[in-house]
Amino acid sequence: GILPTRNFRQGAFENVDKIKWETYEKELLTARRSCYACAVRCKREVAVNDRYQVSDAYGGPEYETVDGFSANCGVDDLQAVAKANEMCNRFGLDTISTSSTISFAMECFEHGLIGLKETGGLDLHFGNAEAMVNMVDLIAHRQGIGDLLADGTRRAAEKIGGDARAFAMQVKGQELPMHDPRGKAGVGIGYAINEGGADHVTAPHDPMLANPDSISFKAAAVLGVEAIPAREWSSRKVKNYAILENWTTAGKVIGLCFFGPAPRSFIQVDEVVMAVRAATGWDVTAQDILKIGERAINLARVFNVREGFTRADDTLPERLFQPLENGPLAGVAISKSEFEQALTDVYRRKGWDPETATPTRAHLRELEIEWAADLLEA
Repeated sequence: GILPTRNFRQGAFENVDKIKWETYEKELLTARRSCYACAVRCKREVAVNDRYQVSDAYGGPEYETVDGFSANCGVDDLQAVAKANEMCNRFGLDTISTSSTISFAMECFEHGLIGLKETGGLDLHFGNAEAMVNMVDLIAHRQGIGDLLADGTRRAAEKIGGDARAFAMQVKGQELPMHDPRGKAGVGIGYAINEGGADHVTAPHDPMLANPDSISFKAAAVLGVEAIPAREWSSRKVKNYAILENWTTAGKVIGLCFFGPAPRSFIQVDEVVMAVRAATGWDVTAQDILKIGERAINLARVFNVREGFTRADDTLPERLFQPLENGPLAGVAISKSEFEQALTDVYRRKGWDPETATPTRAHLRELEIEWAADLLEA
């Protein structure tokens, strides 16, 4: 019930059978590749030689891309999705931001904030697959309305005015990935506080840690996490998030694939520790690795604070505090009071000032990067 649909208004898509994995595999997939010796094989290849011509040279769409260009735009045409993905990869466009920006434009069109004059005659209603594909080209070349949308939803909404800001599903200027925090509280915390804006890979997602009997939970338990329901906003969830954010960030610093280490996949915590020891010669522990991630997060936060970001920027689109319109979770919304309390809790757990969301000198000293505090006092 949390499949982003029609610009995150809904959580279920009536034509989901046309875009689900079984349909993708049957109609588009030509191969599954992997990095050397990897069992995950996450690299999909697709090809289309029908209404659209899609080359397998640009890879196949991942989940975010499929939902972004299909359900979130009201489109049920997988060939059009594959074409949009190919064009984004060819032009160097992020598929999440591009699809979300098109969905934003569709809602603006629906509400009369932009019309056929602005779109150059494109009927930009939800569900128009051809218009969706054409919009990718216009954005890539900054032609027509594409010039307005090429800078993303935040800037486009400021220029369009009116209710457009309410339709811009972004945090700090970065569009939301295709995971709805109304069903994943930890993901919502990550969207809000991540220094780069909404990001779905700041930490493993809540469902992986909801079942104490699951392989995912058992693999991560050594880090100190608890089994907590996905939609629970609590100090326990904040603790889980903070631990897993440190773990995931450390993996990025070390150079590990997000799909590899536990709890996301099969590389166990002790195996990561052994790999770091082998590569560096350092006698590290899992806690040392968590501290590596925590240092990186704090340095990123220091940069943001220096550049003028405050707690007010750690927020979510207003729509997420409103109820989902349909699906199994119809009526579910994020409580603003629970959200704000979660932010306060996570700042305290991180050793930051809960009022300003700024790392304290004392905590930076504990992390052995006290010099970073000088950047905030210069």
